[in-house]
Amino acid sequence: MATCLDWRSDGALAASAADGSFRVMREDASAIEIVDTVEGAHDLEMWAIAFDATRADVLYTGADDCAFKAWDLRDASRAQMVNRKTHCAGVTCVVPSPRDENTVVTGSYDDHVRLWDVRSMKSPVSELNVGGGAWRCRWHPTRNALACAAMGGGAVLVDVDDASGALKEVFTYDEHESIVYGADWVQLDGDDDSSDVLVTCSFYDKSVRCWHV
Repeated sequence: MATCLDWRSDGALAASAADGSFRVMREDASAIEIVDTVEGAHDLEMWAIAFDATRADVLYTGADDCAFKAWDLRDASRAQMVNRKTHCAGVTCVVPSPRDENTVVTGSYDDHVRLWDVRSMKSPVSELNVGGGAWRCRWHPTRNALACAAMGGGAVLVDVDDASGALKEVFTYDEHESIVYGADWVQLDGDDDSSDVLVTCSFYDKSVRCWHV
């Protein structure tokens, strides 16, 4: 079962799988071709996969084994970096920053969002309890803020301090009647950065909501 997909603008794709493996693919005009398969990348279900924002050969993964890993795709026989000690439950999402090539955010079933400097990944720069499993996080299109689908904790907006990387909860949307599994920013025509609009979705009630902060 494919659990997560990342798609790069040059046509490269990466997919994680429930058996702990992942695949790197290449898209052309007529087909998608598997370039590489890495078996046993994680010991349990892999929930997260993401290409590095600027380094074409670097890939990040996270899984139910509480491990957060970085891979060099030029030799994916073993992970380039492994952190098994920080997350207290499964790693559910990995999101590189679109504005800082050295910043990556992870979400976890342990209710925490963590910000990492990829140059030193023994421990996170900062972390924040968002009140529920951080299943998905999305960076704001133009500033350092995150929309987080925090499952039982609702949809949580998090500001990221430009200087220190500190995470701060600024708003929680709790109108969903079920666990929140998706959150993303909406850019409307003529909209400016001061009027944030988001779309969120929840699981058992099959609900999608578009709302304004």
